[in-house]
Amino acid sequence: MYQTARRACVLADPQFENRTFDEITNAWLLKFRQSGERHGNCTNTINIRLRCIRAVFNYARKMEYTTAYPFSREKIKNTDIIHRDLTNEQIINLITAPVPPELHTSITACRLIFFLIGINCKDFHSLKPSDIQHGRVDYIRAKTHKAYSIKIQPEAAAILKANTGCLRAFLPCERYSDHRDYLKRLNSDLAAFCKHIKIPARTTNWLRHSWATLAWRIGIPIDTISLALGHSFGLNITNGYIQKDLSAADAANRKVLDYIYQTTPKQPLATPSSP
Repeated sequence: MYQTARRACVLADPQFENRTFDEITNAWLLKFRQSGERHGNCTNTINIRLRCIRAVFNYARKMEYTTAYPFSREKIKNTDIIHRDLTNEQIINLITAPVPPELHTSITACRLIFFLIGINCKDFHSLKPSDIQHGRVDYIRAKTHKAYSIKIQPEAAAILKANTGCLRAFLPCERYSDHRDYLKRLNSDLAAFCKHIKIPARTTNWLRHSWATLAWRIGIPIDTISLALGHSFGLNITNGYIQKDLSAADAANRKVLDYIYQTTPKQPLATPSSP
């Protein structure tokens, strides 16, 4: 995030590399925000980068490198995000409709992402066969650097079994060195599949948002949703004392999938990957 914020600073101000703390004024911050808007960044994205700059100032003041602080009058307030939720019918189409052979690997991966509670694409990109143990997917979240575990529900197990029982059919980290390149490929193929099944084009981010919204609609407590998504919840100090019981997250995922199918869970169509 800090590297991204730094690039945004240079984009807004070509002389940024030579600026002193005293030169980063309220007027400079306004120009930074305007630059972000010109380049199509939403308010929340710009605010994340401003918080990175503010954190650098706080550290610099703590270390007595500077007394300058342009943030005393700079309010950083997020706006509500645009919700990216699929309808039940759209989700059931995405996870059961026959897939053209050329889209098989990507769409199967998208289905697995949804069945794994909308796992973040960067985390999915990094998964290895060894991360599957005792019916669970265990990994370290890239965003929080904390260990997390997701139970493999029957729908996900069917995909893994159809693809030689492991993640070797996907292993995007072996073909894409950068998760951003992999995300572009997934989203491109997902858009093509959406067109194929005649629904509006969607991205993988909709899978995670849709899981959370569906969980909320069927009455799953927000703390359980937060836990299932791998977000922090409660007071930070208390959070550090608690050993998380992921059985609640496992049950929540099962309820969401049952709600989608409305009946006894069906196995999604998953054909073996091509050699």
